[in-house]
Amino acid sequence: MKKIITLISFAVLFQNCGDKKNTEQVQDSSVESIMSVHDDLMGKMSEMMALQSSLDSLAKGSADSVNLKNLSHDLQLSDNAMSDWMSGYSLDSVNEKKGNDLKLYLEMQSKKILEVKSLTNSSIDKAKKALGK
Repeated sequence: MKKIITLISFAVLFQNCGDKKNTEQVQDSSVESIMSVHDDLMGKMSEMMALQSSLDSLAKGSADSVNLKNLSHDLQLSDNAMSDWMSGYSLDSVNEKKGNDLKLYLEMQSKKILEVKSLTNSSIDKAKKALGK
């Protein structure tokens, strides 16, 4: 009987270790995915600033100035969304949270950064189209 209990105890212990390793792998993968999107977006910031500057300059002498200013404003909103996300995302939170709380946090952050990505790409595409680029 002692042997059976010992075997069951070891089986449960190894199961828990395996679950922890799997959880850490999922966590690492999620963080890498989130940071990959972040890094991609950061690489677009200078392009966004250049587009915004071009739109603002063109708007000064254009009959379509309202539309051009709106497109410039959309680029600024995208930049603000990125800043807001960065101020809200915390690697400390990733390291402090466990289990379902961690999973929910990472899902929420992933959703937010993907929304920023969509807004950024959309505003860049619209600005380029307006500028004929």
